[in-house]
Amino acid sequence: MHSMSAISHRLKINLKYFHRKVGIFFIKEDKMLISNIDWDVTMDEVLDYFFHFSLERKSEILNIPIEKLKEMDDDLIIDIAEETFRHNPGLIDEIFELPKELEINNMEEDEIAEYLSNEYGFCINSFCIN
Repeated sequence: MHSMSAISHRLKINLKYFHRKVGIFFIKEDKMLISNIDWDVTMDEVLDYFFHFSLERKSEILNIPIEKLKEMDDDLIIDIAEETFRHNPGLIDEIFELPKELEINNMEEDEIAEYLSNEYGFCINSFCIN
C-alpha cells in the first residue's frame, strides 16, 4: 500500500504531464461582444490618410473616373473627399479598417476603450457591451 504523500506526489506528476500534453485544449477564455463602436477619428486624420492613397484608390472611394481626377487639383479633390466622408461616416471606418463590432477577451468595462485604442490606434467615443 502506498503512503498518502507518495500518492499525492504521483498525482502531481501525472497532473503536470496531463497539463503539459493536453491541458491547453481545455482552457477556454470568456469572450465578450463589443458593438456599436464609435471611433474618434478627426476629419484632418481622414483627409491626411486619404491624400496618400493612389489615384486608383481615390477614384474608387470618390466614385470619380481616374481621368477626371487627373484633371483636378489637389485642393478640389480634398474638398470632394471631405464632403464624401461627411455624408458617409461608415466609409471612414472602412478606410481605416475600424470594426463596428468585435469579440474580445473578457475584461473590465474601463479597460475596453484603452484596449481598443491600443489595438487600432484611435480613441473611442462610445461602445456597447453585449
